[in-house]
Amino acid sequence: MLVDGSVAPLARALTQAWQRQHPAWFFAVNTGSTTLVEQLIRTENVDLAVVERLPNDAGMWVTDLAVDGVGVIVNVANPAQDLSIAEVREIFAGYRRSWASGEEPAAVRGAVQIVVREDGEGTRQMFDRQVMGGLPCSVNAVVMPTPETAVNYVALQPAAIAYVASGWFNPVKQPSVKMISLDGCALSVASLTDGTYPLSRNLHLVARAAPTGSLRDFVAWLHGEDARQIAQSLGYATIS
Repeated sequence: MLVDGSVAPLARALTQAWQRQHPAWFFAVNTGSTTLVEQLIRTENVDLAVVERLPNDAGMWVTDLAVDGVGVIVNVANPAQDLSIAEVREIFAGYRRSWASGEEPAAVRGAVQIVVREDGEGTRQMFDRQVMGGLPCSVNAVVMPTPETAVNYVALQPAAIAYVASGWFNPVKQPSVKMISLDGCALSVASLTDGTYPLSRNLHLVARAAPTGSLRDFVAWLHGEDARQIAQSLGYATIS
């Protein structure tokens, strides 16, 4: 299975659960940028891929998988609880350079430290499209190669702000980081399901031809209750 790195937690959890029920199976979950995934599904021997953007090739087989959200994270020392999309755009464009409102502890009152992902990465593409709307991110932004490094950076830097896809944020594992609401709406399975959360995307399963045999059984299982519960436990909404 080939996936954008931003949705790797979902792909790995689902394939591992299937393998526990079917020990004879083995899945290789390979990750890459959204652009690379779209290229390889056409040119390589890939059984299944998970993509955000639907392929232009009308001959491809496509079905819905889940709904993903992108959350904005800050250090727990930051008193910010909610930002509008417009405010997030101003921060990441470099127009708003300080958190200072008189309420922050001293460590947060310096310059905002912006954290972004690399060009071509799926979450970065979604954020640029839905939040930045054509504005470039600040040239002073710190570029992180993985979701884990972005979260860890925010944990260590009280003035930092970053974004991360649903499956990559776990407040239990990283208690120094919190996710803030956007336009008054918190990221949750419920807000993704009802469409109220402003930063969401549909994820699709794609193959060059309709799956057959055992692979078809796996795809059918992905739309069943066990797979739904796994997806929701990781913060993804499922599509009816």
